[in-house]
Amino acid sequence: MNRRRRYQPGTLKRAAIYARSTKLRPLRETGALQDQVDQSATFCLEHGYLVPPNQRLASVQAGRAESDRPALARLLEAIRQGSVAVVVRSLDRLAREDPAQSAILIEEFRATGVSITITAS
Repeated sequence: MNRRRRYQPGTLKRAAIYARSTKLRPLRETGALQDQVDQSATFCLEHGYLVPPNQRLASVQAGRAESDRPALARLLEAIRQGSVAVVVRSLDRLAREDPAQSAILIEEFRATGVSITITAS
């Protein structure tokens, strides 16, 4: 059973949404990028997160280098400036399938007091 909590007025938390897709996948899959953002935005509304428009970060890219990930760079800057949660559809959207990169990002989030919320069930 999937229970969705509704937020209580006055308890909004700041968050940033991050979504990613790759140019190497078929077009029908990269079209799902907006679906990732929409699903995360709906989750945020239902759970009392306030997401400013400039904190809805999404990118499509083909490279593996962090320099090829401008939306990730903006996300990291946002957490350094005080966003209290990062909302993603799944952890692989944030850190790909690289366990070392996942560990580095999670440690950076912990160091700044940022939590990661995954919306996929």
